Amino acid sequence: MSPSDFLLEIGTEEIPARFIPGALSQLAETATRLLQEQAIGHGRVQTFGTPRRLTLQISEMAARQEDRTRQIMGPSVRAAYGADGKPTRAAEGFARGQGVPLESLQVVPTERGDYIAAVLHEKGRDTLEVMPQVAPQIIRTLSFPKSMRWGSGSFRFARPIHWVLALFGAAPVRFELDGLRSSNLTRGHRFLSPEDVTVPEPAAYLAVLRERFVVADPEERKEIIRAEIRRMGQEAGGRVVEDEELLETVTNLVEFPVPMLGRFEDKYLELPRELLVTVMKGHQKYFAVEDEKGPLLPYFITVSNSAASNRGNVVAGNERVLRARLEDARFYFEDDRATPLESRVKDLKAVTYQIKLGSVHDKIERVTAIARKLHDRLGFNQWNELLQVCSLAKADLTTGVVYEFPELQGYMGMVYARQQGLKDEVAHAIYEHYMPRFSGDKIPDTDLGAVASLADKIDSVVAFFSVGLVPTGSEDPFALRRQALGVLAILDGRGYGVSPAELVDMALAALPSERATGRETRDKVLDFVSQRLYVLLAGEGHRQDDVLAVLATPYTSLRDVRARLAALSGLRSGRTFSDLVMGAKRVYNILGKNRGAESVQEGLLQEAAEQKLFRTVQGLSGLDGSQASRLSDLVDPINGFFDQVLVMDKDESLKNNRLALLAMVRELFGRVADFSKITE
Repeated sequence: MSPSDFLLEIGTEEIPARFIPGALSQLAETATRLLQEQAIGHGRVQTFGTPRRLTLQISEMAARQEDRTRQIMGPSVRAAYGADGKPTRAAEGFARGQGVPLESLQVVPTERGDYIAAVLHEKGRDTLEVMPQVAPQIIRTLSFPKSMRWGSGSFRFARPIHWVLALFGAAPVRFELDGLRSSNLTRGHRFLSPEDVTVPEPAAYLAVLRERFVVADPEERKEIIRAEIRRMGQEAGGRVVEDEELLETVTNLVEFPVPMLGRFEDKYLELPRELLVTVMKGHQKYFAVEDEKGPLLPYFITVSNSAASNRGNVVAGNERVLRARLEDARFYFEDDRATPLESRVKDLKAVTYQIKLGSVHDKIERVTAIARKLHDRLGFNQWNELLQVCSLAKADLTTGVVYEFPELQGYMGMVYARQQGLKDEVAHAIYEHYMPRFSGDKIPDTDLGAVASLADKIDSVVAFFSVGLVPTGSEDPFALRRQALGVLAILDGRGYGVSPAELVDMALAALPSERATGRETRDKVLDFVSQRLYVLLAGEGHRQDDVLAVLATPYTSLRDVRARLAALSGLRSGRTFSDLVMGAKRVYNILGKNRGAESVQEGLLQEAAEQKLFRTVQGLSGLDGSQASRLSDLVDPINGFFDQVLVMDKDESLKNNRLALLAMVRELFGRVADFSKITE
């Protein structure tokens, strides 16, 4: 038999849009893995999905499994055979369980000793015979952020399953899933073509659905929407405000995309731009429209899941809904403007930040204390402005607009600050202090915004750690990883000459005395931040051992870390690198926990080799982390020292002096990296 295409469609109630991309990715990965386990060859694996269906299509799937030979390990030889060499009951039971003759068992050497094994030769079965077991397993393996049970069954899925289509070529793959039997039937659009329809073969699937008002390929739906909203933006006399996140969401909300242009009253254009956009996007999933210079136009684009013939009613209904939303937003906005931000700060005492950490007002006081130290440490001269930023940064949390639209925190603070006559740089920094909000987001453009953001983020990390609220492998409810990455992004991007350790100390000092914590919290936070920095640098392509080696030593800033990594990379290209690493490790190994004298006494250096090493170390006394290449000068002196000098001399004063010399050498290496962590 020749290969055939395979098709599996899971028909459901409407699945939330955010579940669909992950489900389709799992569908492809799970199918690929299971087919490999079943020794079934295949071609391209594709997935399609809409709110009502998740589909797997695999081209050129082999008609039969490959023949396989498997080795099944049994008991140890000692347990399988007696002293007389005859098989024991353990060997007989194992052979019987595997269905092989006792004499066919083989002895296999392992790290734990010799064991017996059964070699099974399995002839491949027809794919059409195997897939009724594999297909349900693919479906059952899918997981979702939230799943549900329905009826009296125990099976869990994102939403109730109504039908399952499974084909291998033109032949239905028959199986049962939670009382539901698979077939060669699918369903069209829920309203425009709800009846069952036969899919004759996998290659016809997309066309069959398209005739019934379903565009099953999400990429095709996305491009249809993209092209239409651009055209409608031009039709409105401007251009659509493109938003890839919104486009992804809308794509997974519809099966048959029909973009439609609507309008709202000009008076709502008086509202801040982001407030308008958020109302349209956040609540209604509408695209905004702007003119060529940037200001918004009184239009929106909605993507309907219905026929274009119903355009008038759909647009009118959406306009009514949006009008009500915008009216609410305008009410909150006007009401908020009546109360200056300064007057709202005291209200933050009643807003809980976290039950163990007090109010948002308490957080402001900590952030202000950190910002003061950081401002002075960096040598800035804008304390009055920075104090104003820190004081007002969270004030908009008590406004009606932010209560209704939390994603606008910071932005509305900036808007209200400007309207109340505060300096533009202060208002802008209130907005910037939340940046970066997510991985890849921009960092603050100004020092005011950057310092406020650093103080805010490092306080969040240290404060939560101080009360034992630490992220686990799978849980990070307070987004502390994101906060730590934000700190590193700002330090790196702004080039500030301050280390994460200094920031952590500033944050610890800002905690109230009753929660003052010891070194344990500090070490945990620094390890947490260091792990984030390691991932960041390794992800940029730096050698993992180089990153570990540099981060294992004290560093003054991220700029210092990058300079050391660059220097270490350059040192690797030299011909003496291997000898240098070997010499460094000899130094580390012999020092171990040994402690020599506090300083080297030159008069006790009796051997020529130790005198040469001492002079070389003195010559490198000005070495900094970016000058790793100069460490090559140590290769010959270190080798000569170990070849000609007995470090652990019976004379205690000589031994301690030589250990002190080696400690000086280790300190030199440590200015670049911990060479004990470097692999050649």
